[in-house]
Amino acid sequence: MLIAGLVFATAGVAQAQGPQPQAAAKAMRFESWTPAAWYVDGITPTAGQLVVTSPNRTRHALIGGAIGAVTSVVVCTAISTLADDSADGGLSACPLDTYLLMGAAGFGLGFAIGWSI
Repeated sequence: MLIAGLVFATAGVAQAQGPQPQAAAKAMRFESWTPAAWYVDGITPTAGQLVVTSPNRTRHALIGGAIGAVTSVVVCTAISTLADDSADGGLSACPLDTYLLMGAAGFGLGFAIGWSI
C-alpha cells in the first residue's frame, strides 16, 4: 500500500497523454533535500522538554500494578498446573507464599511500567 501510495502521489500526466509534443516536454529535474529542523535553531532542547509525562502517573502506576499482580498469579497457577503430574486433572494451586511473592513481583513490575507511561 505504501508503494502504491507513493506511485500515485508522484504520478503525473504521461508523456503520450500530455497536450505537448514529445520534443517540448520538460526535462526531469532533481532538487536537493534536507530534513526540516525539529527544534528552533539556536536553542538546544533539554531532556525535560523532550519527555512528555502523563498527568495521571499514579493512576496508571496503580492500574499497571494491579494488572501485573493478577497476571503473575495466573502465570503461577498455569506453571503449577503444567508441572503437576497427577492424573486427576484440574487446576493445581501454588503455595500461599509463592502467590504472595509472585504477586508482589508482578505488582512491582506493573507499577514501574505504569509509572513510565
